[in-house]
Amino acid sequence: MSNVGRELTMEELRARIKAAGLHIPEERMEMVRVLLSNALAPVRAMDARALKTLEPAVTFDAGSPGAGGNDGRR
Repeated sequence: MSNVGRELTMEELRARIKAAGLHIPEERMEMVRVLLSNALAPVRAMDARALKTLEPAVTFDAGSPGAGGNDGRR
């Protein structure tokens, strides 16, 4: 099933609000549903299978305060 162009249902919105622990007044629910649907549209349009997976970049700074093994951790 394609999610492109699909808007959130009120049930999906209520589930997301409950999971986030938020309180949204009932009179604002439709506005929030439309805004969240619009915000999620680019993510839903993306084909994650076509994306190249990348590992997080590892950084090293020899001049950092934690250099030399004395960073306060044991």
